[in-house]
Amino acid sequence: MSKENAKAWLISRNKYVELVTRWDWTLMDLTKVKFESTDDLSRALYAHCRALSDQTPERDFLAEAKALYVRHGFEPFFDLDPLLSGSMALVGELADLLGLPKELLTLRVRECSLRHELGRTDYQIRQITSERG
Repeated sequence: MSKENAKAWLISRNKYVELVTRWDWTLMDLTKVKFESTDDLSRALYAHCRALSDQTPERDFLAEAKALYVRHGFEPFFDLDPLLSGSMALVGELADLLGLPKELLTLRVRECSLRHELGRTDYQIRQITSERG
Protein backbone atom coordinates (compact mmCIF):
# COMPACT_ATOMS: atom_id res chain seq x y z
CA MET A 1 0.00 0.00 0.00
CA SER A 2 1.38 3.41 -0.87
CA LYS A 3 1.93 6.10 1.72
CA GLU A 4 -0.79 8.25 0.13
CA ASN A 5 -3.33 5.41 0.15
CA ALA A 6 -2.54 4.53 3.75
CA LYS A 7 -2.95 8.16 4.78
CA ALA A 8 -6.27 8.46 2.90
CA TRP A 9 -7.49 5.24 4.54
CA LEU A 10 -6.62 6.52 8.03
CA ILE A 11 -8.22 9.92 7.34
CA SER A 12 -11.43 8.27 6.12
CA ARG A 13 -11.68 6.45 9.47
CA ASN A 14 -10.75 9.50 11.56
CA LYS A 15 -7.63 7.66 12.77
CA TYR A 16 -4.99 9.82 11.12
CA VAL A 17 -2.68 11.69 13.49
CA GLU A 18 -0.20 13.98 11.84
CA LEU A 19 3.25 13.85 13.36
CA VAL A 20 5.15 17.10 13.22
CA THR A 21 8.88 17.16 13.64
CA ARG A 22 9.92 20.13 15.70
CA TRP A 23 13.01 21.72 14.24
CA ASP A 24 15.40 23.74 16.30
CA TRP A 25 17.10 26.35 14.13
CA THR A 26 20.44 25.19 15.51
CA LEU A 27 19.78 21.81 13.87
CA MET A 28 19.85 23.45 10.44
CA ASP A 29 23.50 22.43 10.17
CA LEU A 30 23.46 21.34 6.54
CA THR A 31 26.69 19.41 7.01
CA LYS A 32 24.89 17.04 9.41
CA VAL A 33 21.16 17.21 8.71
CA LYS A 34 19.82 14.94 6.00
CA PHE A 35 16.26 15.42 4.77
CA GLU A 36 14.41 12.23 3.93
CA SER A 37 11.67 14.02 2.00
CA THR A 38 10.71 17.35 0.52
CA ASP A 39 8.24 17.71 3.39
CA ASP A 40 11.11 17.42 5.89
CA LEU A 41 13.07 20.09 4.04
CA SER A 42 10.02 22.35 3.83
CA ARG A 43 9.31 22.04 7.55
CA ALA A 44 12.95 22.73 8.37
CA LEU A 45 13.05 25.85 6.18
CA TYR A 46 9.78 27.09 7.65
CA ALA A 47 11.00 26.50 11.21
CA HIS A 48 14.30 28.17 10.40
CA CYS A 49 12.43 31.26 9.11
CA ARG A 50 10.32 31.38 12.27
CA ALA A 51 13.36 30.95 14.54
CA LEU A 52 15.26 33.71 12.75
CA SER A 53 12.22 36.00 13.06
CA ASP A 54 11.99 35.21 16.78
CA GLN A 55 15.66 36.10 17.19
CA THR A 56 15.31 39.27 15.12
CA PRO A 57 11.81 40.62 15.88
CA GLU A 58 12.15 43.58 13.53
CA ARG A 59 12.30 41.20 10.55
CA ASP A 60 9.80 38.67 9.24
CA PHE A 61 11.96 36.09 7.46
CA LEU A 62 8.94 34.06 6.36
CA ALA A 63 7.44 37.10 4.62
CA GLU A 64 10.82 37.90 3.06
CA ALA A 65 11.15 34.31 1.81
CA LYS A 66 7.66 34.43 0.29
CA ALA A 67 8.51 37.75 -1.39
CA LEU A 68 11.59 36.07 -2.83
CA TYR A 69 9.38 33.45 -4.50
CA VAL A 70 7.23 36.20 -6.00
CA ARG A 71 10.28 38.04 -7.34
CA HIS A 72 11.27 34.83 -9.12
CA GLY A 73 7.81 34.60 -10.68
CA PHE A 74 6.40 31.87 -8.46
CA GLU A 75 3.48 31.70 -6.08
CA PRO A 76 4.52 32.35 -2.47
CA PHE A 77 4.46 28.76 -1.26
CA PHE A 78 3.38 28.45 2.33
CA ASP A 79 5.66 25.49 2.88
CA LEU A 80 8.66 27.18 1.20
CA ASP A 81 9.50 24.06 -0.78
CA PRO A 82 12.32 25.09 -3.15
CA LEU A 83 11.85 21.91 -5.16
CA LEU A 84 8.46 23.10 -6.36
CA SER A 85 9.99 26.10 -8.06
CA GLY A 86 12.75 24.24 -9.88
CA SER A 87 14.93 27.32 -9.58
CA MET A 88 18.42 26.94 -8.20
CA ALA A 89 18.82 30.74 -8.35
CA LEU A 90 15.91 30.96 -5.92
CA VAL A 91 17.53 28.35 -3.67
CA GLY A 92 20.74 30.40 -3.65
CA GLU A 93 18.93 33.59 -2.68
CA LEU A 94 16.96 31.70 -0.04
CA ALA A 95 20.26 30.45 1.40
CA ASP A 96 21.57 34.03 1.52
CA LEU A 97 18.39 35.27 3.20
CA LEU A 98 18.43 32.52 5.83
CA GLY A 99 22.17 32.64 6.46
CA LEU A 100 22.74 29.11 5.19
CA PRO A 101 25.70 27.93 3.09
CA LYS A 102 24.53 28.32 -0.51
CA GLU A 103 26.41 25.33 -1.91
CA LEU A 104 25.26 23.00 0.87
CA LEU A 105 21.60 24.06 0.62
CA THR A 106 21.73 23.61 -3.15
CA LEU A 107 23.17 20.12 -2.71
CA ARG A 108 20.62 19.20 -0.01
CA VAL A 109 17.79 20.38 -2.29
CA ARG A 110 19.23 18.31 -5.12
CA GLU A 111 19.56 15.32 -2.78
CA CYS A 112 15.88 15.64 -1.81
CA SER A 113 14.88 15.93 -5.43
CA LEU A 114 16.79 12.78 -6.31
CA ARG A 115 15.29 10.89 -3.34
CA HIS A 116 11.84 11.97 -4.49
CA GLU A 117 12.52 10.87 -8.06
CA LEU A 118 13.96 7.55 -6.85
CA GLY A 119 10.83 6.95 -4.78
CA ARG A 120 8.62 7.61 -7.81
CA THR A 121 10.75 5.29 -9.94
CA ASP A 122 10.61 2.53 -7.31
CA TYR A 123 6.82 2.91 -7.18
CA GLN A 124 6.55 2.60 -10.97
CA ILE A 125 8.75 -0.51 -10.95
CA ARG A 126 6.60 -2.10 -8.24
CA GLN A 127 3.46 -1.29 -10.23
CA ILE A 128 4.83 -2.92 -13.37
CA THR A 129 6.17 -5.99 -11.59
CA SER A 130 2.92 -6.52 -9.63
CA GLU A 131 0.91 -6.39 -12.89
CA ARG A 132 3.11 -9.09 -14.41
CA GLY A 133 3.49 -11.21 -11.30
